[in-house]
Amino acid sequence: MTNIKTNERELVSKISEWINEIIKIGNYTFTSASVETGIKVEDSTKYGDLIIWKDRELSEAYSYIELKPPYGNLENLQTFKQKAIELKVK
Repeated sequence: MTNIKTNERELVSKISEWINEIIKIGNYTFTSASVETGIKVEDSTKYGDLIIWKDRELSEAYSYIELKPPYGNLENLQTFKQKAIELKVK
C-alpha cells in the first residue's frame, strides 16, 4: 500500500484555487491569489506561501499568508516582515 501525505505546498495550492474561484464570483477589492511567488528582498529572492493580490501588476498585495504544519519549524518573523513590506501589505 502506498503511503501518500498532503504537504504544505499541496494544501496552499488548493486554498489558492478555492480563493480564485470565490474571487471570480464575487465583488472584491482583490483580483487573484498566487502560490510561492518570488519576492525580491535585499540580495535574495524569498517565496510567499499564499498571496492575495490587490493589483499584481503593481506588486500590491491585499494579504500575505504563510502556512506551517503544527509540528514544523516556526516562521522567521523578520523574513515574514520583509516579504510583507515588499508586497506593500499594510
